[in-house]
Amino acid sequence: MTQHIPEGVFWCLVAVSLAGLLLLVRQYQITVTLRRRLTIHESGLLAREEEVRHLAEVRLPGLAEASRRPAPVPGPLDTDLAGTAYGKDLQKVVEQFTDAAEAAQSRADTSARQR
Repeated sequence: MTQHIPEGVFWCLVAVSLAGLLLLVRQYQITVTLRRRLTIHESGLLAREEEVRHLAEVRLPGLAEASRRPAPVPGPLDTDLAGTAYGKDLQKVVEQFTDAAEAAQSRADTSARQR
């Protein structure tokens, strides 16, 4: 009977080692997948940050200039981003800015005519 105890302990250790190895492999696969997804999300975030910077520094000033005299208005940097909900929201900002600039120009013209 005491001869079977070391053999039983050995097989238990083998079973625990295999289970641990399977868990390590599974954890490695999960980590690789999460790193890949994180890289994708980081690049998307960088693209969004660049698009907002472009909006604030290039597009809106270009729209303001175009309201005073004809000038080409720059479009979005990333055309793929333009089709997303985020891109559509940025386009709404551009449209609201354009509407506000046109309203201000109209008020200025009306005021100038009344003088």
